[in-house]
Amino acid sequence: MSQNTPLAQRIRTLRIIHASFGAAIFVYTLVLAFNHDGSGASDAVIALRPALTLAAVMFAGASIWWRRRAARAMQGASAEALVDGSSFERLRTNCIISWAFSQSVAVMGVVMGLLSHQINEFVPFGLAALVLLLAHRPSVWPHWPIVLRVEAERERLQAPPPSGLSSQCAVEKDGYSTRAENDPRDLDAGAEAS
Repeated sequence: MSQNTPLAQRIRTLRIIHASFGAAIFVYTLVLAFNHDGSGASDAVIALRPALTLAAVMFAGASIWWRRRAARAMQGASAEALVDGSSFERLRTNCIISWAFSQSVAVMGVVMGLLSHQINEFVPFGLAALVLLLAHRPSVWPHWPIVLRVEAERERLQAPPPSGLSSQCAVEKDGYSTRAENDPRDLDAGAEAS
């Protein structure tokens, strides 16, 4: 999605992606509910449980680590880096990576549930993934308000002038007003002086 896409649409798209990660966990639950047959876990599943649990803990840690790493990187970024036009894209990329790590926790639970044919093997993994996704929602990222303000201001400055105004209208850039040479306002000021 380019920088020319309106900010509201980019925010909506990011929220849809986030909601999709959460919805996938509910789909996993439905799949496992239909796969449930009540039989006990096999020895192979019991042997895999510690490894899959460790992998899930590592993915959960990675999602938290990635978010903190991204926050530190944006905090250390200069003002020019925040307003260079890619601040929202960087935030979006970091959100999606963190959500993917969070989703991986649920995937470890799906593997456990499919192998054991028991939904209760999935439940702790699914709940942990939902908690992580909730903790990593876009609005709680440390630089979310700053990025939104910067992007909204950039969008406002790049917007074309309202229709009906001529191309000779004053344009403000960096606090200075520039006008075309034959600006009608200059002609009116000259007529008043004489």
